[in-house]
Amino acid sequence: MTSLSVVAGSRVLRAWETDGQVYFNSTDAGDPPKAPPVTADSEQMRRKHPRLAVNSKGAVLLAWTAGTSWGRGGSLGWQVFGPDERPTAVRGAQAGVPAWSFTAVVARPDGGFTIFY
Repeated sequence: MTSLSVVAGSRVLRAWETDGQVYFNSTDAGDPPKAPPVTADSEQMRRKHPRLAVNSKGAVLLAWTAGTSWGRGGSLGWQVFGPDERPTAVRGAQAGVPAWSFTAVVARPDGGFTIFY
């Protein structure tokens, strides 16, 4: 299981994977865990290695790998959540994550995000 924490101002956000899905929550919100909407694509059903970034506006980027396994690459997926931690229309997927790799995410000074893989 992969898990991580990110501190953004007074918020502490945590992301983890369980049973092929990635989740995050915030200590400020006290709400149940949030997860990106699941598509019908079976590759996207087995999500792993979640990563978080929070921009200056409070939006959260959750990125993950999908379809990866021992010695096999896969794809990356991402979903942006608003400051209220609800999913926005900004989401996507991209093939090409190499074997033995995963994603890294950064919030840019202009409020955007960059995903490395």
